[in-house]
Amino acid sequence: MKKIAISIALAALCLNFKAVAQEKISLTVGDKVPNQLLEATFSTVNQSGNSNRLNFRDLKHKLVIIDFWASWCGPCLESLVKLEGLQNQFGESLFIIPSTYEDSDKAKNTLSKKKIGLFSTYGVNNEILKKYFPHRFVPHQIWIKDGIVKAITSGAETTIENIVSAIREDKFVNNTKKDLDLSRPLFSSPSLNEKNLKYYSLLLNENYPGLPTGVSYRTVDTTTYGISITNSSLRNIYQLAAKVDKKLIVRDTNDLNLHVYNNDQEWLNRFLYSYELRVPLAKSKDLYKIMLNQLNLITGYRAYFSREPFKCLILKQHKKFNAVSKTAEMRNTMDQNGKLDLRGASANDLTSRLNDALPFLVINETGLKLPIDVSVPLDPANLKTIQATLFKQGLSLDYAIRRIEVLVIEKTH
Repeated sequence: MKKIAISIALAALCLNFKAVAQEKISLTVGDKVPNQLLEATFSTVNQSGNSNRLNFRDLKHKLVIIDFWASWCGPCLESLVKLEGLQNQFGESLFIIPSTYEDSDKAKNTLSKKKIGLFSTYGVNNEILKKYFPHRFVPHQIWIKDGIVKAITSGAETTIENIVSAIREDKFVNNTKKDLDLSRPLFSSPSLNEKNLKYYSLLLNENYPGLPTGVSYRTVDTTTYGISITNSSLRNIYQLAAKVDKKLIVRDTNDLNLHVYNNDQEWLNRFLYSYELRVPLAKSKDLYKIMLNQLNLITGYRAYFSREPFKCLILKQHKKFNAVSKTAEMRNTMDQNGKLDLRGASANDLTSRLNDALPFLVINETGLKLPIDVSVPLDPANLKTIQATLFKQGLSLDYAIRRIEVLVIEKTH
């Protein structure tokens, strides 16, 4: 039997890999919180390492929001900061309960690093809560009032307006978060037999809370025959289909549908997409070509490659070049302040680092074959400092126009 592997890259929602044996006690919207949970006592910790005991009975008549989070999940940490602000604003009417599967030290250190003053449950306490509220992705939030599960959401729905409605009018968000199984075709029926699936394609224009922002590749052994891109911008989907650097995309910058990302909630609600394509193994080599053609057919946009004049940063050596390596040591490191230290490296190594740091495409025209030693601070907000530092070492970095093959995305209707 061929071994099937799925690799998943995650950004804005995060996958919670901690597996927990599920008893048949999971709760959903409208369920009454059972006495076993109401009577349970949970240990919590804060950023100072202080511990506290928590009991749901003590939270009667408050709006309670349980927030499942993890230290490695960026959206979770953003949500915790927002939740602390809401807790301070609503005081005794609201009680936020962060909960992480990680241990108390990890929870404490993360809260301390982010300067979050909330107390969080952790470890075994999280395991108990997750049995009642199973989920695949975090942040995952449970709204409870008067002993009833009122809503299950992602972090986006936790707003001042929604909390005011919940506290004063007993009105709650009605779009229950339901996490999907990323190992299966997106939104497919459980009765679908994947062994007989020869082709599958889907494009959804919706911010779906039960999915992460990320990419999943469907592979058999070393052959990739499918791709799944979830809660991403249309531009990102086109970029993956064309397999180009994001800097090499030409489009109407005023078209909101072609923005890479926008933190505005209205944009997130209107301009995120989920896309899946699976092709027969015999067609796996044409996966990205099929994907690009299909997107051109159904999105209302057309993407194509064209050689165009393009503004770039050109890396060259000048007459006072003095960066030839004087050591046998090889080093390519960046310190916590963003200072790059290259020893015995190539000009291509430097170019790669510059491309990672700067918004403009950097092209290597040094002609250098010898290894180099270069030290330079890579602050993208201070290009002049980068240019001046490189110049002292015999390298110039200046704007110029070059004809380059780019991906052009145009609206068709």
